[in-house]
Amino acid sequence: MIFVIIWLICGFGCAAIAKSKNKSAGGWFFIGILFGPLALLIVGFMKAEEAPTDTLEAKKRIEKLKVMGDADALAEMIVDETDLRVCRNAAEALAALGDERGKNYLESPAAKAYDEPKPEEIQALQDLVKEGICPLCGSPFGWIEKFFASKNLGWTCNCGLSSALAKRDWGKVVVRKKTRAAKAPVKD
Repeated sequence: MIFVIIWLICGFGCAAIAKSKNKSAGGWFFIGILFGPLALLIVGFMKAEEAPTDTLEAKKRIEKLKVMGDADALAEMIVDETDLRVCRNAAEALAALGDERGKNYLESPAAKAYDEPKPEEIQALQDLVKEGICPLCGSPFGWIEKFFASKNLGWTCNCGLSSALAKRDWGKVVVRKKTRAAKAPVKD
């Protein structure tokens, strides 16, 4: 009897952990029942998946507002939305309607954040690391990080950026730096 209770607890534990990591809670419940504590360890050490975005839903809404010609609703969507890609799509629809607010947003740094990074932008961030400054947040490295960065051994900043991430894809670091800047407001 106690064996069944422990395995059920493992199933519910796996489901809770999986849900917090954006994985299938139902699937992990059954895996937890089958494998017990081993499944808890496995799901516990798995990386969390990114939360699904509602970009498809947002694209449909943008298209609908564009067809209706509702420029004010599109401008409001740009201001309220947190996903910069959705903001850019709404601004493009707004500009297609001939509204200046959409054109103003498309010229802002926030709209250009997901453009392909230029080689000089990447080089500028790499130069910051050589100087002992975090390329993402701009804070100076401590003496240990400076030593490791100068020897090309690796570093980690308090903002969460690490040399491993930067070496994998400097382009993503450029995009993260651009998106950290505050969104440009839509001007009336």
